[in-house]
Amino acid sequence: SINGAITTVRSEYPHALDEDELLAVVEEESDKLTGMINETIDMARIESGRLQIRRRPLTVANLVNFSLNSMSSLLDGTPTEIHVSEGISPISADPDLASLALRQLIGNAIKYSSPGSRIEIAAVETSGMITVTVSDDGPGIPPSEMEAIFERYYRGAKVQHSVAGTGMGLSIARDIIAAHGGRIWAENKPGNGARFSFTLPIAELENQSC
Repeated sequence: SINGAITTVRSEYPHALDEDELLAVVEEESDKLTGMINETIDMARIESGRLQIRRRPLTVANLVNFSLNSMSSLLDGTPTEIHVSEGISPISADPDLASLALRQLIGNAIKYSSPGSRIEIAAVETSGMITVTVSDDGPGIPPSEMEAIFERYYRGAKVQHSVAGTGMGLSIARDIIAAHGGRIWAENKPGNGARFSFTLPIAELENQSC
């Protein structure tokens, strides 16, 4: 409702440049609030044990494209590189939940990178699993926080007062990937930046094991 009202004001009513800037601030903060509410709802579903996994074969390209399209406003002005080979096997996953996990990693990369810096999404196939990776050019992760960042409500000591968030996003991604039988981890890139990766089973092999 807030965003709808802002869109109406912008398109149907004349306003000065400084007023447009104020509307942009309201819109940005509304988007942040929406994200926080959605994270809270997702975490409640996970904690209640009502997280239902509806698996089906899903191409990695479709997973990535759907996730990026869902985040178009947040990604505005962010250079994004995608490295997914055409011959990579489909994954066995719940499309909505797998996309939610990937969006958490993409959103995290945007949140902790400087404006306009590059984000890279890649996927490789190894040992019956697909590994999806989201890399950024941000400050990286302090070694002492490498494991803790996936804990619920955890916020990095250096950014908890300067970066908006609930501390639930990575925990949500971890629980979704674990429910699919995969794993998730983080590491620092050589030089600068962080790399978050998760694995999901290949659809054909998953079906053979059933």
